[in-house]
Amino acid sequence: MSKDLRGFSHPAAALRELVHWRLGKAERRLAQVQLALDEAQAALDQTGNRLGVTVRAMAAQGLRGLQGETHALHVNSVIRLLDEQRRQELARNECQAERDAHQRVCVELRQRIQGLDRVHEQALAQHVAEQERLQWRDLDDQIITRRQWLEARSGTTDTGGLRHAD
Repeated sequence: MSKDLRGFSHPAAALRELVHWRLGKAERRLAQVQLALDEAQAALDQTGNRLGVTVRAMAAQGLRGLQGETHALHVNSVIRLLDEQRRQELARNECQAERDAHQRVCVELRQRIQGLDRVHEQALAQHVAEQERLQWRDLDDQIITRRQWLEARSGTTDTGGLRHAD
């Protein structure tokens, strides 16, 4: 299993795109507002020359308020984008942690299986050795019994060097 996240598409990706779209929309609106501000400032300059200092001060205050609102919109959009990126990073980290935990479990299970295979092979080897030993003992017993029977028939007591193996 690959450790990287190539091809990973979290459901939050659509939300991220939506936030990017909203940010773009807010930036376009900000540009429009800035253009309107520039135009309004030019108009104010013309009107201010005619109306005097009082009117100019009141208009400048309104423009500053509008700039503050657009700046707040932009800041809020950036904050939402950063929050979404943080959520996506947390989701990626969670998926990676799950994948790592799964890989650790798989490695542990493989090691257990290998250990059980070794134990099984040892037990099988011991069983085969025990069966061979029992077969040799049975064969020795048969040979000794056969010799004893032959000796009893012939009257001799030579065993030919064979002994009963315990």
